[in-house]
Amino acid sequence: MLSTRSRSLTASNSSGSLGEFNVDYSLTNKLLGRGSFGQVVQAFSSSSGQKRAVKMISLVGKGGARRLQDAKREAEVLRSAGKHKNCVSLLRSYQETTHHIMVMEKCRCSLLDALGWILHSSHTSFLQAVEGMTRGLAHVHGRGIVHRDLKPENFLLGGSDGCTVKLCDFGLADFAPSWGQLLQGTCGTLAYMSPEMASGQGHTLSTDLWSLGATIYLLVFGDIPVRPSNFNCRKAMKIALAIGYPAPAFAYASDRLQRRPVEVVELVVRFLQRSSSLRCSAAHALRTPPFGCIAKRLQSLLCCGSQNASQSPSPTLTKLASVEIGKKKVSARTPPPCRPASQITLPAQVREIPGFQRTTVVQL
Repeated sequence: MLSTRSRSLTASNSSGSLGEFNVDYSLTNKLLGRGSFGQVVQAFSSSSGQKRAVKMISLVGKGGARRLQDAKREAEVLRSAGKHKNCVSLLRSYQETTHHIMVMEKCRCSLLDALGWILHSSHTSFLQAVEGMTRGLAHVHGRGIVHRDLKPENFLLGGSDGCTVKLCDFGLADFAPSWGQLLQGTCGTLAYMSPEMASGQGHTLSTDLWSLGATIYLLVFGDIPVRPSNFNCRKAMKIALAIGYPAPAFAYASDRLQRRPVEVVELVVRFLQRSSSLRCSAAHALRTPPFGCIAKRLQSLLCCGSQNASQSPSPTLTKLASVEIGKKKVSARTPPPCRPASQITLPAQVREIPGFQRTTVVQL
């Protein structure tokens, strides 16, 4: 694995592309991420001076040929995805004998890093984040790409404002099969994995819709949707997903969390349908509440409140709303203003999820 302490790459048999990389970019010692066979490092563009994220995959050792094949597929998928506001862009890829290198736009942090902030964020900020997630997925699905690993870590906050949600990490992505056919295999992260993926029944684009619903569920309720009693056992998680028990509780993990509008909860319900054919597509979700409808009502409420504080706020958002989900009634009462990030405490359920021990609070 390459050392991030060097500002350039060296190899015994350097290829032309490696030389071009060393001319085009200067690596720093800032590690952005690490995997089993590679790492993501911050670099600076020699021409513009802008920060970039450089993903370097080692091709040395056993399985190097397979990793090269996977890296080329990821680069191909990213090129097919093209440029979109809510997807991380591939700027250029390089290859030499020991590493495959992909240069991408540098983002600020992941939704996982900003989880404490988003759990307590205002409705407007929350809806903007969820809409960005949904638009990113709708775009890649429109290009015939199945991501297969949607989770908070794979949504980044970037863009010129540092708050635009961008879908990233297409390492497990593949192209959707022909109509009536299914992709095979099990991949992704169990906490956000669809029932058909967990049971190995074959999957297509709709597996991402469950994973998106599971991610939004976490952002709304502060917990994952399916949590068996033996949560840390992979077999127990797979069985729970396969049989549908325990079902999502749609219950807030903490009394301190913002109570989101009922339309957001209904969106999660549409994504978390056990039958893949019944799930709402990302493109269709963007044409229904909570997008547009709720955002405009919230904006109207904020404007009315600032112009005339003496007037009563809109009853649409202040009266208690609820939706029946099984035997659960979910409240959507408008919450009080969010607290500063320094006062945020994550629910215990979140801290128990593998990987969340590195969650930090980000003030945006």
